[in-house]
Amino acid sequence: MENFDNKIVLVTGATAGIGLACAKEFSRSKARVILVGRDPEKGRKAIAEHLPADANCEFIAADIRRV
Repeated sequence: MENFDNKIVLVTGATAGIGLACAKEFSRSKARVILVGRDPEKGRKAIAEHLPADANCEFIAADIRRV
């Protein structure tokens, strides 16, 4: 994957599965990653347990099914 330094990436469904895998890869590529999911606790856990300690990321709780 190329360098995403100074890029912002929004990943929906980011607390598990493909969404979490994408968030991991983008964070390794130095992107600022905004993880979006329905459960704030799962969001905190995804960041704490699955992303690099130096990752520039945050979690936003949202249900995009109801936009």
